[in-house]
Amino acid sequence: MPTALAQQATGDSQALDLDAVKVIGADTRTPPALGVLGARALKDTPYSISALTREQIEKANPAIVADLFAADASVSNNGQSGYGLFSDRISVRGLSISGSNNLVNGVRYYSWGSEMPLEAVEQVQLLKGSGGFLYGFGAPGGIINFVTKKPTDQPLLGVRLGYESDGIFSEQVDAGGRFGPDNRFGYRVNAWHKEGTSFNDSEVNGSGAALALDFRATTSLLLSTELLYQDRRTDSTAPAIALNNYRDNVLPAPVRGTTKLSSDDAYTDSRFTSFNIGANWQFTAGWSLDLRAGTVENDYRYPYERLLLLNQAGDYNNRLFDGSNVSGYDFARAIVEGRFQTGQVYHQLVAGLDFQDLQDRYGLNTIILKPGSNLNNPVTTRWDYDRSRGVQTWRTNRMLERSIFLSDTIDLSTHWSVLAGIRHSDDKEETWDKGSNLVSGTYSTTANTPTLAVLYRPNEVATLYGSYIESLEGGGTVGDDYTNAGQQLDALVSKQYEVGAKWEASRWDANVAAFRLDRGAAYVTEDNTYTQDGITRYDGIEAAANVRLGDAWRVGASAVLLDARYEDNSNAWLIGRQPEGAARRTAALNASYDIQAVPGLSVRALVRYQGPTSVYNVASRGVTLYTPAVTLTTLGADYATGLGGRRIVFHGQVDNLFDREYWSPGASVTTNALSPGRSRTFTLSARYDFY
Repeated sequence: MPTALAQQATGDSQALDLDAVKVIGADTRTPPALGVLGARALKDTPYSISALTREQIEKANPAIVADLFAADASVSNNGQSGYGLFSDRISVRGLSISGSNNLVNGVRYYSWGSEMPLEAVEQVQLLKGSGGFLYGFGAPGGIINFVTKKPTDQPLLGVRLGYESDGIFSEQVDAGGRFGPDNRFGYRVNAWHKEGTSFNDSEVNGSGAALALDFRATTSLLLSTELLYQDRRTDSTAPAIALNNYRDNVLPAPVRGTTKLSSDDAYTDSRFTSFNIGANWQFTAGWSLDLRAGTVENDYRYPYERLLLLNQAGDYNNRLFDGSNVSGYDFARAIVEGRFQTGQVYHQLVAGLDFQDLQDRYGLNTIILKPGSNLNNPVTTRWDYDRSRGVQTWRTNRMLERSIFLSDTIDLSTHWSVLAGIRHSDDKEETWDKGSNLVSGTYSTTANTPTLAVLYRPNEVATLYGSYIESLEGGGTVGDDYTNAGQQLDALVSKQYEVGAKWEASRWDANVAAFRLDRGAAYVTEDNTYTQDGITRYDGIEAAANVRLGDAWRVGASAVLLDARYEDNSNAWLIGRQPEGAARRTAALNASYDIQAVPGLSVRALVRYQGPTSVYNVASRGVTLYTPAVTLTTLGADYATGLGGRRIVFHGQVDNLFDREYWSPGASVTTNALSPGRSRTFTLSARYDFY
């Protein structure tokens, strides 16, 4: 899979909203805005987080989100290897991140059937573990925050062209700057298009645009607005391979990622829109008020297949699902941040209010079961349905969350500080019957999700910390796939304990963390019932380091050891078993070298190992199904030079260099599913900056 290796960061890539595992070359000493924690140096937060800049995103030229974090052993692909309904899914520390854990500028959006257009993104941030205090309700595996591109102080105009094998071409224009009296008005415009045939024979056609504007009304008041739109369709969408009907104790041998398993009649079509307005007011020295409100909508149509794998020989039946969904998300947020002193103690106080209103509308959602074929010699299914993009939808569920939060970072001395915070959330969920349009179920809960941490800074380079944080995730309504469809589930609580250390020096950085996370367990039984029962415990150690050797070499390494298991379950056989989606060992090693004889030319490599990963616990046969271990290799090259007096940058990459055949675990709402791993693929891109 692609990797985003460390490189020199430009001045407009510093707007972090979360802490980061530092990328060598990036200036992390400028205190960024950390959402509900306020502005602080990146190494001074007691959580483990990865962050990638725009330059690294462009270098990786990712097909899926997991590609961005290939050099981070704690992050794994938990979805399809590209151009499927679940291609945006990842797992972090063995826990799956659901579509509801994706954020745009700190605001939640539901990505099922849609992928965030990275062309509009300045930075991708990944908070590992529980984030209930920071963002409210959400699964505890982690949170991805996409920070969109903002107006630039200096004029910017760039054109980027890209290619993905077997035949996808992309084009993008990126422009920004300021104008008007005293340059008070700022703008950033992005437009892009992608079209062609993917490595797994899916047909891709997508376009989008993003606009960001701001106005410096006074020296202390900044007004801003952002609009993002993407329309993307994929024909012959790659299907998931489900294991619920699997009868053998060993998985079949993997099939090549280029194998066409999808019907020509399957497709996904997503229209994603995000709009917000905001104001930031520095109303007195050391104090600010930030206000923001907006809406996010994801309208997608997905006549989609799931292959029901039957045996080790690769036979399967076909489940055809004709669906449509419109999810709308309205939000409003107010945050006050300030610094003050009580005696010899310094405080950084952040307080705020959050309002989030998610409403879903479904259409069709019909299921047809048909005889299938065999993975090794597939004969795709033809099926008839209403092909129209717009179909009738009806209200299905609503989740209304209102919360208030407060955090205080207390500097007790030069070396010691304490962080304490709490979020009080009030959650209400409603579901409606399709036929009567009457409320069929309601669920309400209130929760306090706290965080508490102690930080010790022995010197300018190191920070040691210990932290505790809780999350609460809404139980939601059981989907149509299961025997208990429509059942309203209770909210699940998770608790995370973490101790760690971070080091930042001029030529190297490192971090290590030991963690325990207890989460309420939810899984699918063999009779296809989605149930909540007991807890899953995740104990682990993760470590990463990057170092610059001389003027030419940069080397990085990352590793995770994970002991994940079911506990306190009414099914005694499950206790001690490895939860679906977890691998005990994962590691990555990357390196890059600047070729001195050719200024601007560098080469890079990544080797990533993922151990056997559990995908299905089958109690009746006393067996856990695992995907085999796999080692993948990536090679890339980058060249920056001048052309016509302007800068041009080329990126090239070969993924899965040795063309390994492997299973990618996940690719479903639950994790007991598979998809073929990506075969050897090539990506190329060139960006030319006019100014």
